[in-house]
Amino acid sequence: MNNSGWKAARERAAERYPEELGRPCPQGFRRIRVHDLKHTFGYRLRAAGVSFEDRKTLLGHKASHVTTHYSAADIETLILLAEKVCELASRKSPALSIVRAGGASQVPEIIGGKGGTRTLDPGIMSAEPKNRALTA
Repeated sequence: MNNSGWKAARERAAERYPEELGRPCPQGFRRIRVHDLKHTFGYRLRAAGVSFEDRKTLLGHKASHVTTHYSAADIETLILLAEKVCELASRKSPALSIVRAGGASQVPEIIGGKGGTRTLDPGIMSAEPKNRALTA
């Protein structure tokens, strides 16, 4: 949808922009495409917490992968969610633990191409370090 009618509408909107919003029209405003608006709409739907199924319907998609493309995750949100793992309050259990019948917790050990398991020292997985000198 980049025909002469759409181009004329963008030009008219750019001319009205300063009087409607009280500031100069941004340079990119004259080049905006319907496709750009669709991406913005999908992104804002996701940011507003609209469910995937509803975003798919509102964006008019049949295939789920297209909806995913048009409503990609916000990088700032992804970073905040990933950082939650680093918060001490979230460490209610070890990050990786294999529980054996004997009651010992073990983790996989892959060093130098050799695989095996080793028993965990429960103190290394706690939120508070045993020896504060080692953490300084």
